[in-house]
Amino acid sequence: MVFQTLIKLTLGLSFLFAINTEPDTDVRIEAASLTPGSEIPACTVVVPIEVTEIDGAKDFTYVQPGDVLCLVPGVRSNMKIQNLHGTPEKPIIIRNEGGNVIITGEDLLTGGIGIKSSSYVRISGAGVVSQCGAEYEPEEQNCGIEIVDTHKGVKINTPDGVLNDIELDHIFIHETSTLTETRGITIHPLERQLISGIYVHHNYVTNTLAEGIYIGAEPRGKPYEELGKISDVDISYNRVENTGYDGIKVKVAIENVNVHHNVVLNNGLSRTPAHQGGIKLAMSVGNYYNNLSINNFEGIRMGRELENSNSRYFNNVVVNSESVGIGSTESHAEIFNNTVVYSSATGIDATGTDSKVFDNIIVETMGTPINSPRGYVGKNFIGSIYQVGFINPINGDYRLLPDSPAIDAGEEQGPFVSIDYEDKPRVQGVRQDLGAYEYVDSEAEFPEIFANPTDLNLFQRTGSMLQWHMGESDPYPNDGRR
Repeated sequence: MVFQTLIKLTLGLSFLFAINTEPDTDVRIEAASLTPGSEIPACTVVVPIEVTEIDGAKDFTYVQPGDVLCLVPGVRSNMKIQNLHGTPEKPIIIRNEGGNVIITGEDLLTGGIGIKSSSYVRISGAGVVSQCGAEYEPEEQNCGIEIVDTHKGVKINTPDGVLNDIELDHIFIHETSTLTETRGITIHPLERQLISGIYVHHNYVTNTLAEGIYIGAEPRGKPYEELGKISDVDISYNRVENTGYDGIKVKVAIENVNVHHNVVLNNGLSRTPAHQGGIKLAMSVGNYYNNLSINNFEGIRMGRELENSNSRYFNNVVVNSESVGIGSTESHAEIFNNTVVYSSATGIDATGTDSKVFDNIIVETMGTPINSPRGYVGKNFIGSIYQVGFINPINGDYRLLPDSPAIDAGEEQGPFVSIDYEDKPRVQGVRQDLGAYEYVDSEAEFPEIFANPTDLNLFQRTGSMLQWHMGESDPYPNDGRR
């Protein structure tokens, strides 16, 4: 089957892709076309430095879909943003202009930026440069909006009015509070509320006493039908480090959920039980891929599960986990093509029925490399870091040497994901390689492309995806795989 999907980008780009998703075959890219537009929209409204509230029902009633509100650079107080409504084709953008914006102070309990009763709104620090997030070291970060010493970072409030399709990008959040356990970016739906369209990407969050990014409701033992829920969630290209609680937490996310290309380092520093993960999940579905987790008590872990969630964990690199590298209690979970190094207790823990663990590299596990008592365990490399053939593991390079036994050692049946951890195409040889990296000849050249494995849409690294349309066909059908 071939289907086409259009992604509309608020940066003015549109992509049309045709993807072949025949069952039990590799997922192949059939065609791609790009229609470029302007790099970033020009300002239509200037927001002076003394303005602390952008309210579409008060002083900003003239703001229309498609408007670009530009924040004057410099230090300003907390900001409240509400009653702004764009459209899928014309979102409202609030961005920096002419330099960096620094938001500080504790005037609002909601934190540096509070958002409510709004839809199709993007808040971006990419107004001047876009050097922010997972791709950069701390000293290289140049995020256009900085939030510091504000009690909380960004809080999306849901008590009243319409709230959906909110995008946050290129924001630096740090030292939110030295006294209170608060978060960097937060959205908590209320009971029986469904919030759709949350896109958090290319942000740098560090030194928060609670979670770096927390998207979703806290179940607290309540019946599923009473819980607040979220759908259409994309959390990507964020760097989250040195947090007191989990780096990234997602709860009760029930449809179209992707957490990918994030870097999570040294999180859960308070050692509070159940809050010590790099990426922590609960009662959610989704695809969790191309993430890097280093020095976290738990690397990537799903706790309380939904029935038949069919979540997938692949292309992740998880290093030095004190408990579990990758863990899932869900039935039908698929955990494949991950590289898990130095886990103290368990490398991969898949306790759900009919789970599948295959094509992984699990090395230097002090306890159990794979625990999957009720699932399928396929081909995996288990052993020493010196046996697997990494290029330079001492310095964190877990790519494969030409003579690695992991090359062409993967499962014989498909379908397979078409990219590896570095977004290079799979398969390069006879079969796909084990682990997160596909061995690539050093002389080969490939275009820089990225895949959303829910429908294998492709998008550029710096694209903005306020509205995205998920494909109707599942490129990883569970039926007939084994």
